[in-house]
Amino acid sequence: MATVTLLCLSLSLPGSAFATDPVITAIQQGPTSSMALDANGTLWYWGSNFAGESGSIGNNSNPESLYVAYPVIVKNVSGIESMCSGGHFCVALDRNHTLWTWGTGIFGTLGRDFDNSMSLSYSTPGAIRSIPNVTALSVGNEFVAVLTDDNTVWTWGNHYYGQLGNGTNITCTEELLPSISRTNPDRISYLENVTSISCGPYNVIALTRDGRVWVWGSTNVYLLGAYGKRNYGQLIGQQGTAVPIPIDGIGQASSASIGHGFAVILKDDGMVWGWGSNSHGELGTSDYSETYYPAIIPGVHSITQIITGDYHVLALDDTGAVWSWGSNRYGQLGDGTTTNRYAPVKLNLPRIKAISAKGYNSMALDEDGGVWAWGSNTYGQLGNGERGNRFVDDYPYSSVPRKVIFDRNTLLNKTMNVSSGQTVGGSQTTSGFEVLSAIGALAMITTISGYLRKRDH
Repeated sequence: MATVTLLCLSLSLPGSAFATDPVITAIQQGPTSSMALDANGTLWYWGSNFAGESGSIGNNSNPESLYVAYPVIVKNVSGIESMCSGGHFCVALDRNHTLWTWGTGIFGTLGRDFDNSMSLSYSTPGAIRSIPNVTALSVGNEFVAVLTDDNTVWTWGNHYYGQLGNGTNITCTEELLPSISRTNPDRISYLENVTSISCGPYNVIALTRDGRVWVWGSTNVYLLGAYGKRNYGQLIGQQGTAVPIPIDGIGQASSASIGHGFAVILKDDGMVWGWGSNSHGELGTSDYSETYYPAIIPGVHSITQIITGDYHVLALDDTGAVWSWGSNRYGQLGDGTTTNRYAPVKLNLPRIKAISAKGYNSMALDEDGGVWAWGSNTYGQLGNGERGNRFVDDYPYSSVPRKVIFDRNTLLNKTMNVSSGQTVGGSQTTSGFEVLSAIGALAMITTISGYLRKRDH
């Protein structure tokens, strides 16, 4: 399989180069991109740039600028505390509890006032000021959920599967998809006293102060637990539920993560529980039996963090070791193979302090601030200077964790400065928003989104 070495997209970095890697304090994996946060509150980005997700819009006349294969600094935001990236859009929360969004707004994902019938991209981060005191955020493929300091959840974006949780189930065709998006953030009135939220591709899982677990979005009867079993006949014909459903049989949960049709829970005793779909080994039970009822995942204990991709799971234990199981088609388990694992396997990594996963990708942050990435590299999301091309069926990947390259000294002869509008290597770069480039890029985004949705279902 061929791979393409990318001329890195740079965003007016201070000075000509960094002598050393930045001190990374947080990481976040998206389905088409990766993000990292350094000790100064500076946000780094790499992966897809079809809609200006890097902070500068790509140029269709130069296809290389639609990918960012090395980390670049996102301009016009600072003092960032947390961040997420979805399907070609980004969300960040700063120290003043202000939300910033940028990228494609085709499904209302930016949560800002504009005509969402227009296929526009915004490469400059813009603030959402209609939500009070946001404390946590999570994103799905085409929607956003945030938690505020009054323990309520607000959502916006695509509502095709009921993932906005507003109590209204919508059935529509693919052609009507953009018409059911919601641009303006709105509070979910069905839930109070929420302590944490996590978005999967088309679902949300939330924990409330009493330790209960709630799920809504795309309908998978196993994911909906005992409720799904009781209402199988009614639910099997529905594409989603917009009303949060309680999951019984877990007891007190401390954190949760949700994938494509399955979920995992971490309890205070360090044990992991899972339920839902299991066709790729997502439940880690050594088989592929689906289940309505949450059960302990054997083989891992003393776990401090869990995270899910579309069909795989990562777990971090109190020794700093990382365990993985589930789908491994693109090497996202990081064990050096592409073999699905139906039971947890331990990865060969240094001592890790944080993990992240989304889609078919995984990341880890070691105790020295080094970032490791593995899995799919179609958009350059591994941060190693290479990427593929979905439109010619080029799907490069790495099944072995490799360090992300932040050092600009390796890039001095490979950089195009998009923000300055200068000509580099014979290609005219631009700043701001170019209508023709955006229309072309967003046509690609719409095509990819439709393809992914059909492939996943």
